[in-house]
Amino acid sequence: MHQFYRIAAVSPAAAPGDLAGNLKSLKACYLEAARKGAAIVVFPGFATTGDDCGSMMRRRDFLARCRETTGEFASSTQETIAVFGTVDEVNGKAVPVTAVARRGALLAQIPADTVAEFAVHDDFTFAVASGEKIPCGSDADLLLLCGAEAFAAGARAARETQLAGFSASAHQAIAFANAGSGISTTDHVGDADAVIAVDGKILKRATPFAENEMIFADVDFGRIGFRREKAAKNMELVKLDGVPESPTLEYAALSRDPFLDEAGKDLPLIVPGAACALARRIRQIRARSLVLGVSGGLDSTLALIVCAYACDILQIPRENVRALTLPGFGTTGRTNANAKKLCRELGVSLDEIDISEACRLHLAAIGHDGKTTDAAYENSQARERTQILMDYANLTGGIVIGTGDLSELALGWCTYNGDQMSMYSVNATLPKTLMRHILAAEAEKASPALAEAIRDVLDTPVSPELLPQKNDDGNSSQQTESILGPYELHDFFLYHYISSGADEKKLLFLAQNAFKGIFDESTVRHTLENFLRRLFSQQFKRNPAPDGPQLTSVSLSPRGGWHIPSDFVK
Repeated sequence: MHQFYRIAAVSPAAAPGDLAGNLKSLKACYLEAARKGAAIVVFPGFATTGDDCGSMMRRRDFLARCRETTGEFASSTQETIAVFGTVDEVNGKAVPVTAVARRGALLAQIPADTVAEFAVHDDFTFAVASGEKIPCGSDADLLLLCGAEAFAAGARAARETQLAGFSASAHQAIAFANAGSGISTTDHVGDADAVIAVDGKILKRATPFAENEMIFADVDFGRIGFRREKAAKNMELVKLDGVPESPTLEYAALSRDPFLDEAGKDLPLIVPGAACALARRIRQIRARSLVLGVSGGLDSTLALIVCAYACDILQIPRENVRALTLPGFGTTGRTNANAKKLCRELGVSLDEIDISEACRLHLAAIGHDGKTTDAAYENSQARERTQILMDYANLTGGIVIGTGDLSELALGWCTYNGDQMSMYSVNATLPKTLMRHILAAEAEKASPALAEAIRDVLDTPVSPELLPQKNDDGNSSQQTESILGPYELHDFFLYHYISSGADEKKLLFLAQNAFKGIFDESTVRHTLENFLRRLFSQQFKRNPAPDGPQLTSVSLSPRGGWHIPSDFVK
């Protein structure tokens, strides 16, 4: 239903020519994989013989025993598909082959340097490659490799790079099992390696030289299929009926923070990437200033840092950043003080314009009592701020830098023609959860005073600060996550809905597993309902979205990201 299937890889203990002993090891490992719910288990090359066995491979009696061993192992198989290396006689000559077995039958024997593809109903496809090279051009969701490679210093690192890189470029899962000491130690040794890689990441890897250590991964083939472009290939497709789905997700490597998991080692490149994009835009339109409102919240803090870095790239003074604090009815002393401290420590220009009186005059002009805290009361502040920023940009020959983020854009948590609008939006593809990690990293390398300000921003509850009520601790009583639900869940849903193609049932299933013990089921369900409702109903706010650089895999830009008609019926 959710297209998670458990994949296993193992290098059983083996010895050259010990067909009976090797068969016993194979059966034991297979039964463990089946007992733990694996849909497929992959073994090394020469799994039945232990090695190519030299001159014995030319003896008819030895080859006959090899075929018997292969047949006996195949006959012992159950629902779990077994992929293993063996030998067979082709045109009177012994050759290594990769065998596929299931339900007591030998389904295929694939000669060296050949690829065979299999379809498991409509859930996923897998390719079995026989030979030492990773094949190019296979369109399968899963690639299975039976290795018989000798250990050499540097080989494991090279293998990891190769498998991760190939799985990334092909958007595939790859399961690899290498021989252990069954490779004759006359001249070399096997490392008993086992690797499962998915879309550029090594999910699981066996301990070096640890024979019989089985690794598992619960692979989301729905996500893989969604992210890959299918193309017809000129090869035979063997169709099989279904295999059991993964019973649990204990081997799924399911991250509660998928945007961070995806960013990985590239996290430090996000701010420089945004700054380079902004610098290019400034050059293009010859802007003399960068104007933005600084509230002392997450979004404007990151946008302010990006603006400062863009000035450094352009080799212009940071004073060209014209930051404005625009306190209104709900602004707290904490956020206002942090905004000023950030500007001071980053060396940008700073002005303050209190919007309270302007908003009161506007509300009075439209017949509002100025007291009722309705949508007009709140949004008048957001639009007044945007009007000031736009006019100030005209005054200083600059552009308004948008501070809104991906999470807010997805939920429509922004005021139309207020904070929804800018001239260049640097945070448009950055979700709240990822921004926290980015800012924490910025704090680590900042001066003590700047680091202190950034960390206090991170500790401040997220709020639009549009209502005058304050809590006893001085923070705004209007806290976003109390209204919308936790951003941890919203960003999790956003990633898997847009990047993985998960439907509503799968989103719930994933979140229940990922956040077990953290959020109760009621919170997860309610937040999911809110997420989907707002994602579709608020599309009209995204259709006129300003330009901005794509810095994660999820974009809601109407020009190239995920987009729908504004009146799409969900």
